[in-house]
Amino acid sequence: LIVSKSADFLQELVNISGGNPFFASEILAMAQNERAIKRTSSLSFTWEPSKNHAELSERISKLNSVSELILAKFDRLSALARSFLSACSVIGSEFSRSEVRLLFEENEIQAAMEELMLSEIICIEDGSDGHEEEKEEGEENEDGDDGVMFKF
Repeated sequence: LIVSKSADFLQELVNISGGNPFFASEILAMAQNERAIKRTSSLSFTWEPSKNHAELSERISKLNSVSELILAKFDRLSALARSFLSACSVIGSEFSRSEVRLLFEENEIQAAMEELMLSEIICIEDGSDGHEEEKEEGEENEDGDDGVMFKF
């Protein structure tokens, strides 16, 4: 890992994460989302000139656990994304668009899902359980759903 122009940030990252790679990657994602650092390659980041560094550093130094970091990630979500996430969590760890269409308009679903996927809170389910029929690309089932499942 290379962070140019800020050995202090790198040391702070190591100290706070305690060597936990998940925790460190979440802190890096937080700094990247706030435009304090810019990823230049898979293992290299550039410190971006910004007035947010002191504020970001203070918030990061107050994090005591991975759960606090995840809660901070949720706090940065829009009200729509938080409401959508709450509804989907009742459905289960996997859900489809058709399951949330009763609660949200299509434009809300799209906006919330984009934000949650960018925040890496939800993702597209990679596999199939083998019980679904093969569909042509763009083909929808009788519920108006394309069969794509999303998961937390």
